[in-house]
Amino acid sequence: MHAFLLIGKGEKLKKEVTSLANKLGAQEFEYPLAKIEDVRSLNSFVSLTVTAPTAIVIRGVDEATPEALSAFLKNLEEP
Repeated sequence: MHAFLLIGKGEKLKKEVTSLANKLGAQEFEYPLAKIEDVRSLNSFVSLTVTAPTAIVIRGVDEATPEALSAFLKNLEEP
């Protein structure tokens, strides 16, 4: 599994994300991350068996609550 962190705003970032997903042959899945419930929902989605490459694009992380950011960071740190 690969992880990429792309930072930016607007159409330029959206084009870069789409370009990277296309190069990887991955289907894009946009996911908002604002509340801790969103993190739990994302965990459930990630734990599903996905047969095709999937790019999860997290939008609005700068607007997330401190609790949501803490839970998200914990998930990134765990294998």
